[in-house]
Amino acid sequence: MNQTLYDVNITMTTPVLTALEGFQFIGIFVQSIFANIVFILSLLSIMLIYSLMVADVDSKTYEMGML
Repeated sequence: MNQTLYDVNITMTTPVLTALEGFQFIGIFVQSIFANIVFILSLLSIMLIYSLMVADVDSKTYEMGML
């Protein structure tokens, strides 16, 4: 637009972009919530795997002691 050969005053407006600028913070908020949910689910899955491994070791120790 700046390199046109004609001397013309052109004004560009973007009404959709102007209308959506208010939703930028909502997008950041939703992204933050999703990141927190993924972190909590990852932490819970790690705790579940650890507790299953400990329970398995405890049951096998009990079985070997009884034998």
